[in-house]
Amino acid sequence: MKLGEKLSSMMEGLSPRQLLMLAGVAGVLAFLIFYFTLSKLTGSGDAPSQPSEPKIKMVRVVQAQVDIKARDKISESMLQKIEVPENIVPEGAISEVSGIVGRAARVAIMAGDFITDKKLYRDNRDSTFAGRIPNNRRAMSVGINDVTGVSGFMKPGDYVDVMLVSEKAESGKIVGELILQDVLLLGVNQATERPEDGVANEEKGTQKNNLNFATQGRTVTTATLAVHPEDELRLAVAAQAGQIYLSLRPHKPSDMYIRDTQYFFFTNQRITSPSPAAHTPAPRQSYSPPASGASDPGSDMEIIRGTKASRGQ
Repeated sequence: MKLGEKLSSMMEGLSPRQLLMLAGVAGVLAFLIFYFTLSKLTGSGDAPSQPSEPKIKMVRVVQAQVDIKARDKISESMLQKIEVPENIVPEGAISEVSGIVGRAARVAIMAGDFITDKKLYRDNRDSTFAGRIPNNRRAMSVGINDVTGVSGFMKPGDYVDVMLVSEKAESGKIVGELILQDVLLLGVNQATERPEDGVANEEKGTQKNNLNFATQGRTVTTATLAVHPEDELRLAVAAQAGQIYLSLRPHKPSDMYIRDTQYFFFTNQRITSPSPAAHTPAPRQSYSPPASGASDPGSDMEIIRGTKASRGQ
């Protein structure tokens, strides 16, 4: 007898209650088989494993422990070593204190800032005033005042035009000449920094300076300019020949250079020569013959009438 016929005969011999119980057992078995199959597919019922976080690499860098002013020499007490994540370290950060001590700061460094190579001078001589002079330039100072120096509103880093105003007595005129244009202003008095750049550097100490001397009651006396070597003597001679005026240029001038560089006007003074009597006409008098025996003062006078000349007539 085949297996199917045996099962069919057995099913026919079961009561309805037995059939219900058999169906329930078959359902439970099917559920258990389905459950265990899914458990194996999902990792035996455990929660899915989370991906492991990448390990953050820490590096050691040098940090400023106190505020460091521009052009100050850095000492070891100003610095500290810390470890930070590699991904936040700026380019050029220095990791050893020995590479920093003794060097001068190019810019102001705040406490907590990373020390980078760009913030330091490679040569400490560049931190002096000579290091601020552009290549192929020379620093020269000229005397100015509140009027000739734009009332003290000029600041180091601005660009100016240089004018000479002088009086020529032999021609009776005042001459103005634009001798230099687009000249870098290195310093006003002894201040060599803009106030917004930090503390103004002085040759004899460091002090805060607003550079607006008109409001502080401080008289502007000198302006230091960065001139070309070929203009050194021209500026020095001009400073002796007359009054130097500085004209402040805008940040982005539309006319970089002016072609008309001279102007003059005549004064109202009378032009005189070495012999004042030649320009002072004598008062007109009636002629009277000289007394006998006396010399005629007009005998040597030459009188011109038209094309004829006579003497003593």
